[in-house]
Amino acid sequence: MYATRSDLPQTALDNTMVLLQARLSDAVDLSGRMKQAYWSMIGVRSSERREMLEALHDDIDTCIDVLSGRIAALSGVAERTIRITAIESSFGQYPLQARAGEQHQKTVRNLLARFGKKVRADVEQASALGDVGTVDVLRLIARKVETQLWVADARLL
Repeated sequence: MYATRSDLPQTALDNTMVLLQARLSDAVDLSGRMKQAYWSMIGVRSSERREMLEALHDDIDTCIDVLSGRIAALSGVAERTIRITAIESSFGQYPLQARAGEQHQKTVRNLLARFGKKVRADVEQASALGDVGTVDVLRLIARKVETQLWVADARLL
């Protein structure tokens, strides 16, 4: 981290950076998984599903930018190359054997739900650390993911 004028105690900054980097890793991985589902989609309504996946992917990329921006605002460096993300993401392996649209749809919905749960837990942790700015950023992302999950559940069934 770079020197900062933040009034957060160093321990809070360090802990906030750890949680932001972890969520950034998951978001980068989630973005790639959205593309994997998009590229692999076959079957009935695949064009409709692809359109929805593209929109979800764009929203996740926005989350990546927001997380990276918060890391930078706290004088950190977004350390999430593809190689680091592959090692540190909490999602495990994507089911590459999935072919049908329904299989990819179920995978994406499960991933969004897991990501949202982690972000909400991070809101509580950032709040306990006294980092109001990070709480705001994470709440924004939590709302976006909840909306994405609703859309994925409602429109892709």
